[in-house]
Amino acid sequence: GEPGTVEFDIEVMAHHSVEMAALEAWFKEGQHPCTPGYKKIATLILKRNSGVVGRSYELSGLFTLGREIPGLDKANEGEAIKVTWHMSADAVEMTA
Repeated sequence: GEPGTVEFDIEVMAHHSVEMAALEAWFKEGQHPCTPGYKKIATLILKRNSGVVGRSYELSGLFTLGREIPGLDKANEGEAIKVTWHMSADAVEMTA
């Protein structure tokens, strides 16, 4: 079949300030007007339980669609806060 776009979510711990700042800056690059190069190339590496790389995939045309910041309800008090980022890629190809 024809390769199509793929959408998926990633979770980042809110207290990981460097990663969160990089994702926020990248998200802003894709806002109107989009900056050149807002779509990135990334590698997704899947490791086996032994730590050996099982497979890897190249994601081309990767960009952020948005994010969800969870409500701070008291029921989960004491748990780490995770921010969910919605991602999209133009293509995914297995590399190993």
